Amino acid sequence: MTDIYLHCPTLEGPSLTLRPLLPSDAQGLLAIYGDAANLPFFNSDNCHGDTFHYTTLDRMEEAVRFWQYAYEVRAFVRWTVEVSGRIAGTVECFRREAEDAFTDCALLRIDLGRADDTADVHDELLSLLLPHLQAWFGCCRAATKAPAIAQARQTALRAHGFRPSSKSLIGHDGTRYGDYWLLEY
Repeated sequence: MTDIYLHCPTLEGPSLTLRPLLPSDAQGLLAIYGDAANLPFFNSDNCHGDTFHYTTLDRMEEAVRFWQYAYEVRAFVRWTVEVSGRIAGTVECFRREAEDAFTDCALLRIDLGRADDTADVHDELLSLLLPHLQAWFGCCRAATKAPAIAQARQTALRAHGFRPSSKSLIGHDGTRYGDYWLLEY
């Protein structure tokens, strides 16, 4: 298994780049995370009450520092998503071990701004990530949240073999979260 926590790769497609998160990304990410209209598309499930709505540069910089710390302690990987050279959002991924249907799972959290929340962007993002998840995280399935309003995401997920799950992801405090899609390897 490749140790993604020793080297976080940059992945490049025709119009999209996934690269390791940098402190200097905070300003560009503030436009994404500061826009309340983007929040319904984000996955803040099981994040200790953090809604990912950051309205000041200081708060965004704090989140970036936390995300980098989480990488250092091997909790999760978060990439900056660039579309045509500009910051469009982030993607987080980690191996989830739990006592529910989403164990032994590479869990993806995809946070894109509305302008880039298209089926084409999701398709390219999934095309870049999916071939590597099993090697990076040693799991037999992948999952991501796609609520009913996320039609572009659902279209891309279907095209990549994901199916909606009727099961709930159970949070650390027992909260049940729905709208997850699974891909079995």
